[in-house]
Amino acid sequence: MVKHDGWWAVVALLAAIGCVALGWVGAAGAASTGAALAVWTLAAAGALGAGLLLLVQHRLARAQLAAMPVAERTDIPPAEAAPAAADARALLLETCSMIEADLTATMRRVTDHNHAVETAIGQVDEAVEGIRQQAVAVAAVAEQANANATGVASATEELSAASREIAGQTKRSRDVVHRAVETASAGAETIGRLRDAATQIGDVAKLISEIAGRTNLLALNATIEAARAGQAGRSFAVVAEEVKRLSVQTRDATNTIGEQIAAVREAVAGAASNMEDVVRAIEEIDMVATTVASAVEQQEAATFEISRIAGEAATGAQQVLARAEAISTGTGATVALSHELSVKAKDTSGAVADLGRRLAIGLRQSAAGDRRTADRIPARIAGRLDLSGRVRPVTTLDLSKDGALVQGEGTGTSQAGEQGTLEIPGIGPLPCQVTTLSELGVHLRFTDVPAGPAAGLAAKLAALETDDAKFIAATRDAAAGIIQALEGALRDGRATMDDLFDADYRPVPGTDPQQYTTRFTALADTLFPRFQEPVLGLDPRVVFCAAVDRRGYLPTHNAKFSQPQRTGDPVWNAGNCRNRRIFDDRAGLAAARNSRPHLIQAYERDMGGGRKMLLKEVDVPILVRGRHWGGLRLAYEF
Repeated sequence: MVKHDGWWAVVALLAAIGCVALGWVGAAGAASTGAALAVWTLAAAGALGAGLLLLVQHRLARAQLAAMPVAERTDIPPAEAAPAAADARALLLETCSMIEADLTATMRRVTDHNHAVETAIGQVDEAVEGIRQQAVAVAAVAEQANANATGVASATEELSAASREIAGQTKRSRDVVHRAVETASAGAETIGRLRDAATQIGDVAKLISEIAGRTNLLALNATIEAARAGQAGRSFAVVAEEVKRLSVQTRDATNTIGEQIAAVREAVAGAASNMEDVVRAIEEIDMVATTVASAVEQQEAATFEISRIAGEAATGAQQVLARAEAISTGTGATVALSHELSVKAKDTSGAVADLGRRLAIGLRQSAAGDRRTADRIPARIAGRLDLSGRVRPVTTLDLSKDGALVQGEGTGTSQAGEQGTLEIPGIGPLPCQVTTLSELGVHLRFTDVPAGPAAGLAAKLAALETDDAKFIAATRDAAAGIIQALEGALRDGRATMDDLFDADYRPVPGTDPQQYTTRFTALADTLFPRFQEPVLGLDPRVVFCAAVDRRGYLPTHNAKFSQPQRTGDPVWNAGNCRNRRIFDDRAGLAAARNSRPHLIQAYERDMGGGRKMLLKEVDVPILVRGRHWGGLRLAYEF
């Protein structure tokens, strides 16, 4: 039976996509557009994963029968055994190709929709940030309005107090005016009575004057009569003279009194006139005071209303300020959540891309999915690529009898299926077709190569293989020693198969870059160095030799790359503390999952701090009791 744990891993990883999407959809409640698209992504991943599962089950059912050893097949006559074996191989390759194509399509659709999620989240982020900025502006305006309203409320309160004081003073003034009016009116009445009394006195004085005149007339008559009487009337004459004199005095006094009374009457008349003017003035003052008092009362009422409104405005401004601050705080939290969602979306996109990369590498490195009929040998050879009449200088990264991987300026615009010629000095023109483009460069497949260039290519490949022969042999020998040591540990009970294949990578706290341990780490520290360290002396170009499990975990590195980490110095750690780390980049996974007798690849090694080292590497699989544990990596300068 064909083992198909890898296919179930495909389905499990697709389910993991859905779990990742579901995890951050739950946090995307505020960003409805992003959440909706994320749900769409989840549904797409689940549906496509289910479809892929059905396809895998169907094709594996066909492949299991075809892949059975021919000797065990009772349905194939002996004469058809060889063609049947070839058909089985073709069917497995077809299955792997179909799975890879469906996987690529799934990854592309999930990635596209995840990018839509990222775009939507970015738009939400921009909108919320705009709202937050507006809220901050509103808060600033509200704060200023609050300060202004508080100032107005304070000023109006002072104005209200002043108005109340003015109202009190006006009321007291009005009361004084009222009393003055009453007093003036009383004075006017008194003056009137005085005028009446003066008039009456004048009348009496006039009467007295008239009596004095008549008395004087009588005295004159008496005097005349006394004179007539002679001596006998002498005494009567004296009396008459005295009466006359008194009457004259009375008349003079009466005249004087009349003059004084006239003066008094004139003065009283003037006083009365003045008093009337005073009364009228006081009455006018009273009217003005009444008007002022009424106006002050209205002002006091208006000031009270202004004070009340200003107080309400201040309270409202405080509420607006509080709500603006709440909006600012809320939008700030939303911005943070949106940013977190954006990060998670990018992480999901990266995880999806990483999943596609891992599965593609796993398929292509598996025995069933390896489409290569010849080794691809890393080789940096300058040449020229002519595609559709556009000639560009290129450099090969690897070369085989079936094709090449090339890099060159302007080759990124090439199209899959485009045909042309790769010309390499010493080999000749090689007809080729573009199969795909990747971050590594342009992948070419040779087509109908003429005999001359084919012979030159074979000679070049033979020379390259000769250069790598000692590295291949050393890697195989060291891998064989590690296999024997691991199987020995199983036999003597130092480990179990579950221990050796433990995938629970436990982070080592405080490490940067992150280091991990598993149940087999300590055993690897004991077993691996005696096989890995001697290979370092094989050639001065050798950089390292280390074993990794199927997921790229490197438990035990060479001693020079297994230094204790320095706290706070990740750049130094990246170059010198490379043990207990997971190297799941393209080269690392290709080495970990290679199922061929050996794989030769070239890549740039990240040494930390932006430093890169171009390496060539031989990778040999490590199988423990027939189960693929990982691979041994021997890297040397290219």
